Amino acid sequence: MPGATRAKTMRPTTAQLATALDRMLPAARMVEIDTVDLALSPEDAWEVIRRGDLFTHSRLGRTLATLRKVPERLGTPMREPGVQVLAEDSPHEMVVGAVGKVWRARVALVEVPSAKAFMEFDRPGFVKAAWALRLVPLGEGATRVTLEVRADATDAATWRRFRRHLRVFGPGSRLLRRRMMAGLGRAHGPKEEARTDGMVPGELRADELRDEAARSDESRTAEGRTPGELAEAGRSRRGVAAVMGAGSAAAGAAGSVGTAAGGLARRLTRQRQRPAKPRRTPAAARALPGDELIPDADGQLTQEVTIHARPTTIWPWLVQMGTGRAGFYSFDLLDNAGRRSARELHPEFQDLRVGDVIPATPEGGAGLDVLVLHPARVLVLGGLVDRLSNTQLPFAATRPERFWQATWAFVLEPVDDDTTRLTARLRMACGARGRLHTRWISPLHHVAQNHQLRRIAARAEGRLPRDDWRDVTAGLGAAARMAAGVATPFLRGRRRNWGLADDDPAAVRDRTYPGDHLIPEPRWGFTHAIEINAPVERVWPWVQQVGADRAGFYSYQWLENLVGCGIRNAETLHPEWTAEEGGELLVHPKVAPLRLVTLSPGRSFVAYVDDETAREEGRPWARATWLFAVEPLNARRTRFISRFRADSSEDLVTRLTFGPSLLEPISVVMDRAMLQGVKQRAERQPGPLVPRPRPGDG
Repeated sequence: MPGATRAKTMRPTTAQLATALDRMLPAARMVEIDTVDLALSPEDAWEVIRRGDLFTHSRLGRTLATLRKVPERLGTPMREPGVQVLAEDSPHEMVVGAVGKVWRARVALVEVPSAKAFMEFDRPGFVKAAWALRLVPLGEGATRVTLEVRADATDAATWRRFRRHLRVFGPGSRLLRRRMMAGLGRAHGPKEEARTDGMVPGELRADELRDEAARSDESRTAEGRTPGELAEAGRSRRGVAAVMGAGSAAAGAAGSVGTAAGGLARRLTRQRQRPAKPRRTPAAARALPGDELIPDADGQLTQEVTIHARPTTIWPWLVQMGTGRAGFYSFDLLDNAGRRSARELHPEFQDLRVGDVIPATPEGGAGLDVLVLHPARVLVLGGLVDRLSNTQLPFAATRPERFWQATWAFVLEPVDDDTTRLTARLRMACGARGRLHTRWISPLHHVAQNHQLRRIAARAEGRLPRDDWRDVTAGLGAAARMAAGVATPFLRGRRRNWGLADDDPAAVRDRTYPGDHLIPEPRWGFTHAIEINAPVERVWPWVQQVGADRAGFYSYQWLENLVGCGIRNAETLHPEWTAEEGGELLVHPKVAPLRLVTLSPGRSFVAYVDDETAREEGRPWARATWLFAVEPLNARRTRFISRFRADSSEDLVTRLTFGPSLLEPISVVMDRAMLQGVKQRAERQPGPLVPRPRPGDG
């Protein structure tokens, strides 16, 4: 089935350097991969790809191929110098490459007579591009075809120029390759009659997907071929030209073979990498684990994404799904009660077993039965609902008169040592009276599933942006409140004791807190507090791990990141982040950290910063203390207190930068958010997993 194009800047590992393409361009700055599964043996697939014309399976490809022949028909034959078959190992792998200045109107390619000449070419001002076709057996009569494109430049200036070129031609190149691979899948992919019963996870053939590395030493390079072999390569030019045409997109119509490198993903020209794009595969009839659970399905939807991560890295993100747990990484407003899906792995959600029910609604009344679970390989969820009573039944129960039944399968298949294909399939049966249900739910699920696969890929690859729209929206609101605080200095007294009633002992001015002796007469400060419906033992771990280099401050991280803090607020507890006397509290990478001078384990710590040398020498100075304390109100309730006290020299610059006029409104807004962030985390309860009675249980 056609796989998602995966654009990724990467350097292959030692284990990966077994393929011929890795030897040609081992450290390419651009890599893009497309895959398709064919219902052909490797030998038959090789004949189709190597000897045939891949453009015949794509209307767009046929159009561009026709346009390429226009100059020749007008009496101006097109020549493609420099395009060279670099390595060939039938029927496993073929590599072709070119060297040139692809940004010119008439592309200037350089002849590379051999693979060795291609590898050693380092003349400044040129781009080196290589394409590889790999065939991997998936079982009897099934083959996975991978088209990988790589490019690099011989110097930094050329690389920058090439990146600008990609912004124009990259999208068209990607489109052509995807259409070509999708057409190949439609012509030679699995048919609808594919077997769906008896499919077991063992048939995923993960071991067979890795066999190609062992064949690397058998590959033949161009420099060792006989004249007869070179003639045969010329006769099979159409298949090679199709591969390179797939890398040249719109530029192919103008005869620009070098623009094949333009198919190396415009997104790779940006430093921030984007998620792989999920695809709705034409070969959706391929049997997957869980298909046999609903043999009479009225419809199914299959989507997939190629992720540059191992199955063991992706798997934890799947097993922690669920409303009130880690969410479903899709549209949280619809499937997670508006709560943001997890951006970290949660250890408390990793124990999933067959028979458990993952909550699917905020109320917990409906869920998804865990039907099949093979770690790092297969997860199949399902549900059976009585539509008359709107109640959920065990999946294996007898279907009522009006019902809907569905399975939701997630299958992980390794493509190579560091790349995995994640396939998601929804199958539904609604009975004769409910088939209209599948028609309206299918497009909705397609959109949601597409978004989910993108987000899973971003999480597994570690490319999830620090801030999303929620962080930005919250930060803008916080900035408005800060501005209001700057404009209302006369309300500073009311802001000073937020969260504390006037008659509360904690608000009494004469009360002494730990650390007060360090700054007995502060220029300004505040004492904020919040009551948390959780015991001290659950609150303290969240408090002790704060810090810009640790769990963040649970506040407005978008604002903090705007000024260079580089924070991502933690969602889980990290046992390695503990408060220790003599340790440091970092508030900004470029600001001197506060030292933890007083610590009462499980209750409080005081962070202190003081420029004693400047103060002794009479230069401008500033000092501050920051107290974090938890006080038990009873066995189930805790008060969390944040107390800040500051003092500084009298000079104007220090008073403006460290005084209350600007710093107090900012600090108050951020501090309140921190207290609320700790409260939300400490009070949060994991979403329940409801175990279903197993057959035979007493």
